[in-house]
Amino acid sequence: MTLTDPRYSWQAPSQSEPQRGRFIRLAFLSLAALAAVALFVSFLRPWRFECRLDELGERVCQLYKVASLPDSCPPTCAQLDLSGQQLRGRSFNQADLREANLERTRLGGVQMWQVNLAGANLTFVDGAYAQLMGANLTDARLNQAYLIHGNLLNANMTHAHLTGADLYQADLRGARMVDVIAQGASLTGAKMNEINGLRADFRGADLRNADLYQALLKDADLRGADLSDADLRWADFRGAQLEGVNLSGAFYNQRTRWPAGFDPQRVGAKEQN
Repeated sequence: MTLTDPRYSWQAPSQSEPQRGRFIRLAFLSLAALAAVALFVSFLRPWRFECRLDELGERVCQLYKVASLPDSCPPTCAQLDLSGQQLRGRSFNQADLREANLERTRLGGVQMWQVNLAGANLTFVDGAYAQLMGANLTDARLNQAYLIHGNLLNANMTHAHLTGADLYQADLRGARMVDVIAQGASLTGAKMNEINGLRADFRGADLRNADLYQALLKDADLRGADLSDADLRWADFRGAQLEGVNLSGAFYNQRTRWPAGFDPQRVGAKEQN
């Protein structure tokens, strides 16, 4: 065997082989990054991140899914799952949304005149400035709903659940609120002229500065409610439970009807001609 035997001769490694390996790795990583970006974009496409100011001027931000609706909706949207979606800019006037799921859906500024929402789930819905005139909300669940400045003129809210809902300065004139459950609801400054609140449950509700002119609240439960500075002229409270109610600065007239033996002036109300 000689030292010149080619089987034992030493050769320097080729420089092209490690470079080719690095290129393949970089290409693979680039493709993986592009795939991740595409997946992220496809995930975000139906979502919107929006902020608004609440009634206290505080900034509130939330992530919403842009609605993808079947061709038949509206008007036929009964029992659809629209939870967490963004419906702003759409019109659902006279649409059928019976028993639909609208939990945490954004309804701000949505047109919903005379919409049928009977039995619908609107828990935690964001409906600031929503237009719900004449809406059918019978048996609807609106617990913790955000409906400040909402227009619910002549809405039917019989048996609706509004526990903890925020209806700051909402327009509820002429609304049918028979047997409604609104414990702890915020109705500060709400327009509630001529509502039918027969047997309504407003325990612990905030009704400061509310306009209850000619409101029917017979047999209603208002224990612990705050009606300070409210307009109670011509209101009917016969049979209502008013234990612990705050009427400081509220005003009534001779046509206001009270439960037997109840003295409104003892809890701060003032008679006004």
